[in-house]
Amino acid sequence: MNYPIKSTGSVFEIKNAQWNTGDERPETSCEISYDKDNYYLHFTTNETNLRSEVKEHNKAVCVDSCVEIFMQFTPDITQNYINFEVNCLGYMLAGLCLCDSDYKVKMCKNYLDVSEIESFDIKPQIHDDGWEISFKIPVSVIKKYFSEYRHERGSKIRANIYKYSALKNPTHLISFNKILDEDISFHKPKYFADFYLD
Repeated sequence: MNYPIKSTGSVFEIKNAQWNTGDERPETSCEISYDKDNYYLHFTTNETNLRSEVKEHNKAVCVDSCVEIFMQFTPDITQNYINFEVNCLGYMLAGLCLCDSDYKVKMCKNYLDVSEIESFDIKPQIHDDGWEISFKIPVSVIKKYFSEYRHERGSKIRANIYKYSALKNPTHLISFNKILDEDISFHKPKYFADFYLD
């Protein structure tokens, strides 16, 4: 399926529980919109049993209550992608993941500069009945890593979206597009979904 991303916003529900890792199933969605300069992402979840220990960018925020989106910006040219992972306090890990032609991930240690992450305008909000977080991804940052990216109507990207908490008890690993492999990892670009700018 080819999912449209409307400039005014498209909402994607994250509800494929993966690998039988726990009974917790927080209801989570991600709204994605865009304009000529940025993507805008807004995650909401009803998760209330929060873990929030990581308080620095480009650290392992996945051990906390977090949301993630992994995005291939030029999928017809390269399988490389950026993983954007952000915890409920607004600390993000973002790195360029290098892949070979058959979707095998070779490296995910090429972190974006903290100054680039700070330009994302990350805004977390914690409520009694859940939490939400919004941030933008500037096209200027995308083009630094994917110089051939074209940000225009009809442009194709591939991505998957996740709700995750690795060290909570109970833990949970939930994806937008289902992952069929048995080994536990969200770094599975062959299971990214197809999106396009509408």
